[in-house]
Amino acid sequence: MDGFPVTASSPQPRLSAILSTLQGQPRTLPELSVTLGSSLSAIEGMLRMLFSSGYIQDASPQADGCACNGCSLKSLCRNADGELPPVNLLRLTPRGEAYLTRQTRTAYMRYVGQGHEIPVALPPDGIGDPAALRASFDREYARIFDRPVPGSDVEVMSYAVTVATLPDAPPAAVAPDAVPGTPRTQHVRDTATGAVTPWAVHDRPALAAGAMVHGPAIIAEDETSTLVGPGWTATVDSRGYLDLRRDA
Repeated sequence: MDGFPVTASSPQPRLSAILSTLQGQPRTLPELSVTLGSSLSAIEGMLRMLFSSGYIQDASPQADGCACNGCSLKSLCRNADGELPPVNLLRLTPRGEAYLTRQTRTAYMRYVGQGHEIPVALPPDGIGDPAALRASFDREYARIFDRPVPGSDVEVMSYAVTVATLPDAPPAAVAPDAVPGTPRTQHVRDTATGAVTPWAVHDRPALAAGAMVHGPAIIAEDETSTLVGPGWTATVDSRGYLDLRRDA
C-alpha cells in the first residue's frame, strides 16, 4: 500500500462500498478511485484497515504465478498470463466475500394507504437512488402480487440492517473421559413411581471438556441444575456445553 500518489482530499466512501466494488473482479487503486468517486488519499486509510483486518488482499503475481491461483476470476485477472508488467490489483479475501453475504439492508415499503408492507432489498452501501428504489419496490410487489399499481405513491415505513459476524473456528474435539473426583449424593424421588433413590451430584464448574456423567445424576451450578435421568449420559463438549444422549 506504500508509494501510491496522494491527491486532494474528497469524501470518503463507506467500507461496504469498497468491498462491493471489489466483488467480482480485482481492481487497481486508480480504478477504485474512479468508481467510488473518491481520491486515493480518501480511500487509502480504509484500504489499510481492510488489509490488516483480512478483508482484501493483493492479487499481483508472485514468483510461482498469479496470486489468484485457480480462482474463478482468473479469466478476468489482468495478471493471470504474466505477459504484461504486473499491476497492483486488489481483490476480496474469503472473509471479505463472507462480509458482503452476511450483511443485508432492507426497506419495508408499501403503497400509500395500504395496511401492510413488503421487504425490499437495499444495496450494501446504503439506500441508493430513489428511482432505483421505487423500481425495486415495483418489481418485488409484482413478484408477490402479480402486478404493481401504476400511478400510486410509495412510502418507506422502516429500515432494517442485519449483520452477522464470521464464526470462530470450532475448538478441537475432546475425547470422552471419566468424571473427575468423587461426586456427592442426594436422594431424589421419582415422580412416576414414587421411589426414592440416591443420585450422584456433580458440580458443573468441575467438569472439564470430555467429562461424562452417567445417569441418574444431577449436574449442579449456581443458576440451575441439569437432571441426567436413568439411561442417559451427559458429555461436556469442546465448547463446555452439555450434550445429553439416551444410552443405546
